[in-house]
Amino acid sequence: MEARRRTALAVAIFVGVALVTAVVLFVPPMVSHPQQGNRTEQPTGTTVAFVADTDLGERSRAEYELVNAEGADLLVHAGDFDYNQAPAKWADLLNETLGPDFPVVGTMGNHDIYTWSGYSDVLRNRAERADELSYTGDLGQHATITFRSITIVQSSEGLCSIPSGDDEEYPAACGNYDSYEPEQYVSDQLDASGSTWNLCTWHLDNHEYQVGDKSSEVEYGLYDACRQAGADLVVNGHDHAYARTYPMSDFADQSVAETSSPYTVGGGATMDVLVGAGGHSFYQTTDVVNADWWNAKRTSGTPGVFFCTFYENGTATCWYETIDGEVVDGPFTIHDADTGRPTRDARIDTPDVRSTAA
Repeated sequence: MEARRRTALAVAIFVGVALVTAVVLFVPPMVSHPQQGNRTEQPTGTTVAFVADTDLGERSRAEYELVNAEGADLLVHAGDFDYNQAPAKWADLLNETLGPDFPVVGTMGNHDIYTWSGYSDVLRNRAERADELSYTGDLGQHATITFRSITIVQSSEGLCSIPSGDDEEYPAACGNYDSYEPEQYVSDQLDASGSTWNLCTWHLDNHEYQVGDKSSEVEYGLYDACRQAGADLVVNGHDHAYARTYPMSDFADQSVAETSSPYTVGGGATMDVLVGAGGHSFYQTTDVVNADWWNAKRTSGTPGVFFCTFYENGTATCWYETIDGEVVDGPFTIHDADTGRPTRDARIDTPDVRSTAA
C-alpha cells in the first residue's frame, strides 16, 4: 500500500514538472517591430506619423494604410491635403484608411486655402472625437495641440501673402492671421510647455531647408524661434521630397550641432524634417540637395511616411518607411535635452481668430 502511494506521488510530481516545462517552452516570445526598436520594452511610447502633400490617389491611400499598419497613435499632416480642394473626399479617405476616430492634426497648405472652411471642419470634428487631444488657438493655422506627452505648435506663416490664384480670397481663408507675430507666438507656446516632446509644424519652407526650387517663404527667424524655445523637431512640406537635417544649432547660419546618432535635440538644437513626399509627386532637385546639413534624403521612387515613437523618458526612435515597406532612413535615436523640465500648463490660451468663412 505504502509503495503504491509513493509510486503515485512520484508520477504526480513528474506530470506536474512536465506540464510546467511545456508551458514555459510554448509561451510565444515577445516580438518587437524591427523598424521601431523594441517597443515592448517601453510600453508608454506614442508613435506619431508625419506626412504632407498628399492627394486622393492610390499612393497617398497607401501612405494612410501604412500609418494604420504601423500602429501609429497620431497623424501630423503638414498641409496640402488632397490637391482637389475636396474636404469631403479627404475626410472619406481618412475614414476608410484610419477610421473616423483616429487623431489627425493638420496644418493649412497653399492648396487648402480656398476651401479651408471645409478642411477646418474635418480637423475640428476629429479633434473633438480624440479623447487625449486638446488644443487652443485656430486649429490648422495658429494653434497649440497637446497629445499625451507631446506639444505641437502650428503656424501658417507665409500662406496669406504668397502670390497664388485669386489673392482677394486669401483674407477670408486667413482670418486675422496678420494680428499674430509668428515668432513670438511659437516662443510663448513652447516656453509654456510642460511636455516632454515639443514640435513645430508649418507648410511652407525656407529655400535652404528644402531640396528643390522653392523660395524662402518662411524666414530663418521662425525656425530659430522654435529652436531657441526648445523644439525637438520642425516638420514642414511644400517641396515634394523627404529630407532630414542633422540637429541644427543655428538655422540662419546653417550650423550643425552634431552628426552622429543618438542625436540630442531640444535645448537649443532642432532637427528639421521635410515630409513633402506624400504621394502626389516628387519635384526635381537643385544644388541645395547637396548641402552638408542634410543627413538623409529621398527625392524619387515610392513615397513614404516619417515615423517617431516618442517615450516619456525623453528618448525616441524615428525612421522613414516607404509604402513598399522599405526603411530608407533609420531607425535612429534622438534624446530630448530638456527632459525633466518642471510641469507647467502646456498651452497659453490664445483667441480663435478664424474668420466667419472658416
